[in-house]
Amino acid sequence: MAKKRDDKGRSKRRPNKVEESDDSDSALNDTASVNSYCSSSRAENEETNNGKKDTPVNQDDLEDDSDIDPINDFESKFDLVLDYLQSSKSGKSRQMHYESLSKALTTRFCLDLLDNRRITIQDILEHGLKRSDDEVGHAAHLLSLVLITMGTSDYCDEIFRELFALLNRTLMDTTANPIVRSKCAIALSLGCFITDYGMEKTRQILNQLLLVGFTTVKGHPDQNQLNSIHSMKATCLDMFSFLVSIESDAFMVDSLMENIDQLASSLDSPNLVMRVAAGECIALLMEKYYELDDDYQLDQLNSICDKLQKLATDSQKSRSKKVLREQRSNFRQILRTVEGDEFGEEIIKIGQESVRIECWQSKRYYDTFCLVLASGTNLHLTQNVLLRDIFDLGPVVIDNGKVRKISKFEKNFINNYNRKAREINRGKQRGKRADYDL
Repeated sequence: MAKKRDDKGRSKRRPNKVEESDDSDSALNDTASVNSYCSSSRAENEETNNGKKDTPVNQDDLEDDSDIDPINDFESKFDLVLDYLQSSKSGKSRQMHYESLSKALTTRFCLDLLDNRRITIQDILEHGLKRSDDEVGHAAHLLSLVLITMGTSDYCDEIFRELFALLNRTLMDTTANPIVRSKCAIALSLGCFITDYGMEKTRQILNQLLLVGFTTVKGHPDQNQLNSIHSMKATCLDMFSFLVSIESDAFMVDSLMENIDQLASSLDSPNLVMRVAAGECIALLMEKYYELDDDYQLDQLNSICDKLQKLATDSQKSRSKKVLREQRSNFRQILRTVEGDEFGEEIIKIGQESVRIECWQSKRYYDTFCLVLASGTNLHLTQNVLLRDIFDLGPVVIDNGKVRKISKFEKNFINNYNRKAREINRGKQRGKRADYDL
């Protein structure tokens, strides 16, 4: 098809569209990580406020990192995101900044950074927990990361004390989003596990977790919402297992006796996550039961073993192969514990160190911290004093001979450089081939 020409006979060409890259997912994990957040918030910072416009941050000052110390630069950008969270009028933008801080606390151990900004962070979390559902969920997850990072700090107890009522209100609010309630349950459980103030509230939170976890759902027209509700109930049972482990052995066995019927009923749930959560809770409590079996007698033991046996050998065609495979794998281990066998030891390698999972209690600890820290679990197990104390890893090991991991960009650059060098060398040798007379 012929191109259109103007009056002077020159062809008209449409200018190429420049596509801007979306860096909203990479936040604070390197020295230039919040540039996308600054650019995304520039428009909202120009909103009028009593007839005046907020002065936007100069983008060139953030991008020029040539003569800046990476640590100080990270702190300055951390402060920048905190400022945006305090001044931003857009809920969507605030959620992006919450994700930015969460990723920063996941990929770095920032105890000193949080200690120096504890009042600002507490104010941000308090305002976030008072807003809409989505923002409450982001604030609760950020609080979980703050509690894990500041676990050895004297100010951790103060922060949780001020935010406890807001978290508890959302957890018990039946109109709130189930995903948000799950995040509040995790934050409350971690706060009770880590702080002194939380120790006083442990029994109250345990009762509330069971109340939410055993809530009956008779049916819901939205299948996605129904799955979210089952996931929330499973999270509450997991957090109950996590938190009840700090109580006395006698209290744990009493909890088993009081709730065994409801836990057994939860094994019949149509949701796999709910069945596994109930089974692991039974296994964790049964470990303590066998240690004190002289004083207690569990009448429902045989019926529970029959249920677990069916779940461990389930082959219903109505369920997918992936679900059946995961179910059988989990319940075989649960069944062995309920029948009185010892928990099979698991060893998780972390660099030169290793974490030993020797019982259901330590497994519940590890799974809970993995749920919050995700990809940053190994980093915190290496540098976080609180986690190293929980898993008996001893003091922090300073490895001066640690080899820096090469980045993907550097690896591709080296491969391309070597490939070009090989091609040049082959071209030179190609013209120097000798002729052999036969």
